[in-house]
Amino acid sequence: MRQRSSEYLTLAQRKISDATLARNEGDLRFLEAEEALKKEDFETARKKLEVALSKYDESLSYLNDEEVRSQWDSKLFDLGNRITKSENLIVVREVRELKTLAKDAYFNGRFEDAENALSHALKLNPVSTRAIYEISEIYKTRGDLDKFYDNTISALR
Repeated sequence: MRQRSSEYLTLAQRKISDATLARNEGDLRFLEAEEALKKEDFETARKKLEVALSKYDESLSYLNDEEVRSQWDSKLFDLGNRITKSENLIVVREVRELKTLAKDAYFNGRFEDAENALSHALKLNPVSTRAIYEISEIYKTRGDLDKFYDNTISALR
């Protein structure tokens, strides 16, 4: 019986140690995700956040604690939202800048430059109805009616 108690104690200590190691790894990756967000490196921030989530899940598989799970879930969810919001703000700003460049190019007769700027804007935000409309207008102005119709039809879908 003493032997068995010792084995259980060793197993429990190993689980606690494994849980602590995984939690510490999760904490480190979470901090790295926050640092990447500060640098506006959204891809790295998301990857680090995913690893943090995985490590927290691993920690909880060794030592389940619903209160800790709830705190981590909230913390991870909040950081994920901050990453998405920050990235969206930058995309909106870039799309606005590109549309301004396109408008300037259009009114100065540089239709190809305007088309390129709007194409880039649409890569960043494929559902920008204003950019779709403006690129259609460029096609129409240049007399490229096939592209004008194709673009207009695809925008309506």
